[in-house]
Amino acid sequence: MTYDAIMALPSTFSTKPKAYSKELKSNVDGLRLDDEWYEVIGGEQDEGAIIISKLPRQVDFAAYLADRTANFRDL
Repeated sequence: MTYDAIMALPSTFSTKPKAYSKELKSNVDGLRLDDEWYEVIGGEQDEGAIIISKLPRQVDFAAYLADRTANFRDL
């Protein structure tokens, strides 16, 4: 629902990143391979993504999250 809400924001408020970080994309894409511990929603077209951690800790690259990319974690 969060991903859909972000994508539905009016362009006067928020737009797809003009230059999605290659390093961030690499980290996000790497988590797609670990579906036991993470779920990645979106991000295939550098539009931003929601990362759901199935662990009670944030992703290792949390300090670099930007460009409509967020991490939700299990508490």
